[in-house]
Amino acid sequence: GAVEIFDDFLLGTLYGWSIGSSGNSPVFLATGSNGVLSVTWLTATGLREGIRTGARPFILSGGNTLTFIAKWGPNTYTNPTAAGTFVGFANQDSPTRGIYFGANGTYWTCVTAASSGTTTTVSSVAIAKQYFTFKIVATASSVLFYIDGTLVATHTTNITTENLGAFIFIQSNNAGDVSYIDYIQAYSSARV
Repeated sequence: GAVEIFDDFLLGTLYGWSIGSSGNSPVFLATGSNGVLSVTWLTATGLREGIRTGARPFILSGGNTLTFIAKWGPNTYTNPTAAGTFVGFANQDSPTRGIYFGANGTYWTCVTAASSGTTTTVSSVAIAKQYFTFKIVATASSVLFYIDGTLVATHTTNITTENLGAFIFIQSNNAGDVSYIDYIQAYSSARV
């Protein structure tokens, strides 16, 4: 069978998720009537905060396909462009291997990173204070990156075959910034 996770955050607890941080600043969980996870920065330290799967159950091998979908928005950011932001599959909180979306200060970027190197494509989608739906469809030979249903990049190089987890990590330099995650879905076509 396949490996799948889905969370629309209707409960007030992060079941199956771990809170990650590049420092010791806490994050807060809040749910509203529509089931949204909010991540709030308490200090202006430039830390990267977010959630990740506790394990890394996703791997590209044996013809497997990985899919990641998340609806996320840096809605109240003073400046939602920090370069430490990443959304997708990764090997750790500061990823050295992965398949994910990042931020370059103005536009969303698409990244594949393996031991052989990193491939980065700058999309034409500007970062803004609004919700975006990110989707990644990855095989061992190609990765398709979509934002709001539009294909923004295709990668065929530096596709990792390491075990990966699902991540949404956001970096902020401003106290009081809040980021909202509506849902996350990640799955593989087969268990490996």
